[in-house]
Amino acid sequence: MARRIVLVFHEKATRSGLPHYLIYHLAKVWAESGSEVRIVFGTKRFVPADLAILHIDLSVVDESYVEFVSRYPISLNAGVRDIRKTATSGILLSQHAEYEGPVIVKSNLNCGGDPERRYLAGHPAGGTRNRDFMRGYKILRSIEEVPPDVWADERLVVERFVPEREGDKFYVRHYMFLGDRFTCVRKGSSKPIITVATSSEDRQVIPVPPEMEEKRKSLGFDYGKFDYVEHDGRPCLLDANKTMGAVPSLMNIKAYKESLRNLALGLDHYFDS
Repeated sequence: MARRIVLVFHEKATRSGLPHYLIYHLAKVWAESGSEVRIVFGTKRFVPADLAILHIDLSVVDESYVEFVSRYPISLNAGVRDIRKTATSGILLSQHAEYEGPVIVKSNLNCGGDPERRYLAGHPAGGTRNRDFMRGYKILRSIEEVPPDVWADERLVVERFVPEREGDKFYVRHYMFLGDRFTCVRKGSSKPIITVATSSEDRQVIPVPPEMEEKRKSLGFDYGKFDYVEHDGRPCLLDANKTMGAVPSLMNIKAYKESLRNLALGLDHYFDS
């Protein structure tokens, strides 16, 4: 009998936007392997299935979605209610912290609050105040340089800036996982803020440190991606994401296909356990 899988999206998500999420391409692998994959928007329609994956692209997930997926025999990421930096970061600073060294100002919300602006009318993420800080990252030389408006803005957080450096290069590590399958790589850049645009071809496959496995367990992640660095010999989580994006045009590249197939096998962990 074919496995029945349901992907639960926000009620305002659109079918045309699904290819821009990695889960959509994983679902294609599952369907090609004989599984029946259904997509549900919102909580009004219950579709019988063996397993549900909660895929709400918001930093804080409404309890109604958690209750909805709890009706399924197996529900993935139902324990991940809050991925704001205030819930996941271990390097936050308060305004009057006794700290010497560079700091970084960033959005408390995932993806700079873009999903909140898209799905939640009137959400504070849509305001124009401190827009430059909300849209990106700002490194400052000291905590004293943080503007008063930043401390007063609950949408923003201030963290210790903890770069991973070797020589003149900066590095970030990406740990992506589903069940017992994962990839973990380290990417380098000449820039302190490492993005797809600024990273170089310097890409290394690395083992997952026990601290990140413990962090995954404590945050309740079944599926997701952690961005982290190793600073002063210790892993430090920078960002936790449960609705990873995808570039549709890259999904046909051989290396991406192989990685996708490997990750897709992580679903067996839940059916076999």
